[in-house]
Amino acid sequence: MKWLIIVLVIVLTVIVYKTMQKRLPDSGGIAINGPAVDETSIAAALEMENAQSTVIAIDNYLGGRFYTDPSQMTSAELNFMYVEEVEREVNNGGFKQFFYNSSGDHAHEALNALGIIGAGHTAKLLSLAMELFPDNRVPTDRDDRVKVLERIQGDAEAVWHELDDRFFQYEDDISSLLVDYVNANRDEFH
Repeated sequence: MKWLIIVLVIVLTVIVYKTMQKRLPDSGGIAINGPAVDETSIAAALEMENAQSTVIAIDNYLGGRFYTDPSQMTSAELNFMYVEEVEREVNNGGFKQFFYNSSGDHAHEALNALGIIGAGHTAKLLSLAMELFPDNRVPTDRDDRVKVLERIQGDAEAVWHELDDRFFQYEDDISSLLVDYVNANRDEFH
């Protein structure tokens, strides 16, 4: 079942990407794994037919700054990207992958951001996944985090696997929640 979901996500991503290429002009914005979106095109992205396409387009636009100079981003833009890191990493390899990769640097910020956008179920899952770390604190330094992960991995894997399965039930419509969040904070997305 998990593999079927993964295959469906991949197929949908390809379809969304092809749709975005037709609908959004490559107008000199930042492009990461998709068409470029400039600031004026955020409005166009918000008018796309489905929330997933909108989120992917905005993620592509914000990703350049997020991965090179996040200090230039607003708190709303950062919240968007923290939520996207959770969704992207857990969909690709579960909570284990989220914590092992650089996305784990922002685990606490992601937990807060999930609450801000109204993704309470997903926030609860992330909180439960974080409880396996000593004192519920996920180290922000990747090397330190990997050392802790190596110590807790035996106990954590079964719990994370169960949390992955609960995540894949998609009780929170994260894409729609993110679109609502962007619309409510439109003046903070540059």
